[in-house]
Amino acid sequence: MPIGIGGAMALGGAQQLLGIGLNQMGNQQQMQQQQQLMQQQFQNQQHLNLQGQQIQQQNWDYTNYGNQVKHMENAGLNVGLMYGMSGGGGQSMGSGGGGGASGGNAPQNTNPQILGIAQDAALKAAQTDLVKAQAEKLRTETPTGSNTGDVNNALTAMNTKNAEIKNSLDSRSLEDVLETIKQNRDKAAGDASQSLTKASVDATTKQSTINKINAEAINEAFKLGVMKSGIKLNEAQINNMAEQIKIGKFNANTNAEFQSLDRVAGNQLLELVGKIKSMFGMNESNINQVK
Repeated sequence: MPIGIGGAMALGGAQQLLGIGLNQMGNQQQMQQQQQLMQQQFQNQQHLNLQGQQIQQQNWDYTNYGNQVKHMENAGLNVGLMYGMSGGGGQSMGSGGGGGASGGNAPQNTNPQILGIAQDAALKAAQTDLVKAQAEKLRTETPTGSNTGDVNNALTAMNTKNAEIKNSLDSRSLEDVLETIKQNRDKAAGDASQSLTKASVDATTKQSTINKINAEAINEAFKLGVMKSGIKLNEAQINNMAEQIKIGKFNANTNAEFQSLDRVAGNQLLELVGKIKSMFGMNESNINQVK
């Protein structure tokens, strides 16, 4: 399971405390081993010193006068020759040292190194888990290429069907035109919602997409409604009023394009706007959503 940023920080704190404890334990072990080695060296030196003394004593006894006399007698020599020689009493070899015992060194405390490796591995694992978690979050909240294409296809299909209505305006009533546009809107919104649900897109993003589809349908309903009603508006007036209607800000008392119309055209336009708001459910709630 990914541990995330918080988990990585907690793990780092725990590892730091563990490192302090392991380092202290390692230092204590190293000190104890060094003391044991020093004690062993001292004991070895004592044994070597004693051995050196014994060797010196044996050498002195072997070269003393008594042994010299025995050696001369065994050799068939006159003992009196000793007095004309430079030989003296027994001699020892060297200063009597028994050699030097070498000391040892306790192995270095490797706990910090081991801990460092463990900490590094744990940190890398935490970072990997975090990257995976972020990538998974991004994947689930963002439509895939195919799902984005599905949404665009739904919009394209709606606009194509709405454009086809122009060819049959003469044979349709205003209510029929608006109802057909509404049905095309519902189909596009349903297809887009289904695609976004499969992509596990969050509710806010899904609602924003549906609002855009709804806004385009309202825009088209107003334009085709004006054409069906025969209201004389130029393209700029139509576009401006359509924009104001779909965001719920159209006001006949302050709209300059509306004020330029005669009374009959004004009444027709108000009737058209009322039908669009009713059929597309433009209450205060979903108007705010479109904004």
